[in-house]
Amino acid sequence: MTDDLKSVYHLFNPEKALFDEELKKYYVEIGENETRISKLKTRLELGLETGEHIKILFTGHRGSGKSTALNRLVSHLSDQFFVVNYNVMKLLDLNDINYTDVLLSILAQLIENSKVNKIFLKSDLVERANKWGQTITEHLISNTKEGLGIGVGLPALINIFTWMKNETETRKEIRKEIGPRVSELISIINDIVAEIECTGKQVLVIIDNLEKSDPDKALDLFGNHGTQLSQPICNIIYTFPISLKSSDRFTQIRLNFSDDIMYPNIKVHEPDGSVNRESKERALMKEIVAKRVNSNLFESEALNILLI
Repeated sequence: MTDDLKSVYHLFNPEKALFDEELKKYYVEIGENETRISKLKTRLELGLETGEHIKILFTGHRGSGKSTALNRLVSHLSDQFFVVNYNVMKLLDLNDINYTDVLLSILAQLIENSKVNKIFLKSDLVERANKWGQTITEHLISNTKEGLGIGVGLPALINIFTWMKNETETRKEIRKEIGPRVSELISIINDIVAEIECTGKQVLVIIDNLEKSDPDKALDLFGNHGTQLSQPICNIIYTFPISLKSSDRFTQIRLNFSDDIMYPNIKVHEPDGSVNRESKERALMKEIVAKRVNSNLFESEALNILLI
């Protein structure tokens, strides 16, 4: 908790999700949203018993705390699952994204996390992944004048995200190379998952911030390629744009996934626009403020105005 007004801005940064110690200090349970996260946790835990690979679509209003909720979910599941939780915005251009980009990011993050956790993949699997990556990068180099300055093999496969995010033409070339080989890409992902799960934990992949992708690209991603996105044999939580929830194609989209979870914002206004200052939702907002800031910094009326 801070007494310094200059620190208030940083404590309420809407772009920063709570994580680790901040999650313990500042998290506030939000009624119905807790029920929905509990449902998600239960669904994943049941999959441990049944062997089902759960594929979840997770969405909510912007600023509702989706990333924080997912971070908290991870804190409750990390003992049961091998969790691969990543911000896709760091790897890909969300204004121009397709299903091969997402699958490639899953492969790269599985490999990276296995290294971090000192899980040594079998040599023949590593060689197979290297060969697949080498084929992609060699063709990419031969089709560009300067070869983009990249090498070949598995490190090159991971490093091409730099060019995929920043260079449109290179991104197109990479997709041309991966498209005909996407079945092999999924097969490699599945074999790596199986190898990791030999440690005794099921794999859970969480792809955060995918809901911020361009709406048309997201519709193509989930509407036209949901089958491919559901083929990795591991548990996956895909965040997706809330606009797709009301799309006339959502019923079709939903068929490729196990469940969809909605994480809405806290209601501070009634449907008619009026404000109930005694509502439980406004009490929650005050609790969120009180966890971070000494309430003496605000006059009571000033706090009420801030929460309108």
